[in-house]
Amino acid sequence: MFNRFKLFIALCFCAFIYLTFPQDANAVTISVSNFPSTITNQPFNVDIFILGAQDDINYVKIDLYKEGTFNYFGETLVNGVYTTCSGTSCFPVDIINATASATLQARVGTPSTGDYPGPGTYKIRARRYTASGSPASNDNYVSGDVTININFPTSTPTPTPTPTSTPTPTPTSTPTKTPTPKPSPKPSLTESSENVDIQEEQQSEVLGLREGLSEPSPSPLVQGVSEKKFPLAAILLIVGGLIIMGGAGFTLFRKMKGEDYNSNQNEENT
Repeated sequence: MFNRFKLFIALCFCAFIYLTFPQDANAVTISVSNFPSTITNQPFNVDIFILGAQDDINYVKIDLYKEGTFNYFGETLVNGVYTTCSGTSCFPVDIINATASATLQARVGTPSTGDYPGPGTYKIRARRYTASGSPASNDNYVSGDVTININFPTSTPTPTPTPTSTPTPTPTSTPTKTPTPKPSPKPSLTESSENVDIQEEQQSEVLGLREGLSEPSPSPLVQGVSEKKFPLAAILLIVGGLIIMGGAGFTLFRKMKGEDYNSNQNEENT
């Protein structure tokens, strides 16, 4: 009974506006009523009334906004889901005899700081879409005043990390390579040194013959000589000397033996 009385008051109010102010032939009046004076973060109900629309299915939703702005926010319950709908996705109402009424459930939702700067007085209205989903034009909105008392947490801006200067690596000094001293090349055996060796060997051989087959003293080695020539000439001279001395000794032995034999014969003959 009470709801019917509220609906009757809303119809009378819309009729008064419709008759008092000049209207376009195609103008539609859409009004809201029976909403709480203070809105928190809890859902709330709003009664809407449409007058002057063509008979058809229309779609409506609840708008909240700061007076003098076009920053609309709010969510309307449609098919069990709160949504910031538009067009045919909003709450459907059936226009019969150019009028319709419905009770919508809405809530503030999570508006941006640009749409909802903070607690205060705001406007509430119902927005209408036609059967095709297009926004209705030339509608006369009968809005109301509400106090929204919600403090959304202000997001603290994440401090931008100060870039740390990367230390420039100090170039490591490359140690200077000390040149390795190369060994001095040992003097190689030349033809002159070979001749000196041959002369020394020949002198040693002659000296050996003179001293009576004495061992020749070894010739000094020249530093760097890795191989000594075989003294073939010296050996031949030594062998030749031995043969000569042996022949001379043998001749002397036979001569002495012959003299002894002759002396013995002479003694026997006497």
